[in-house]
Amino acid sequence: MAGRALGVLVNSRAEVASTARRWGIGEERVKFVPICTTSETEFREGTGEGRVFCGGRTMRDWDTLWRAAGEIRGRVEAVAGADDCLPDGDGVAVAREISLEEFRRRMAAADVVALPLRETTRSTGQVVLLEAISHKVFLELKSCLKLETLKVLL
Repeated sequence: MAGRALGVLVNSRAEVASTARRWGIGEERVKFVPICTTSETEFREGTGEGRVFCGGRTMRDWDTLWRAAGEIRGRVEAVAGADDCLPDGDGVAVAREISLEEFRRRMAAADVVALPLRETTRSTGQVVLLEAISHKVFLELKSCLKLETLKVLL
């Protein structure tokens, strides 16, 4: 299908080469397009309670979040998809399949948004990252190749 398309859009400069290889097309047909958030949230002060929020469905490193939760004094909350396989153990409050409005409300109430991502050759985590930026919430990111693009954009 990609062979018949005029081109493919990706959300990370680091994705251009891997996408071209995956679809068997030339890199000149893969274009990087930065994405933006649609949230209009005003700046707010943190709660000071040490609340940590982690959300999303794709390529999350839930094991790392669970290991870190034992060393975090504040409340740790994970919002996942219905089919996500989460580790066993205490220390993390889990919600599944909540509305976008509720997702944003919980994120905005956090002091830190954690975004532990598994290594991958495609974009992941960018929507949560941009929503957190729009809510003016501090981000803690696990290093991954997609962050090189975000450093340039921010």
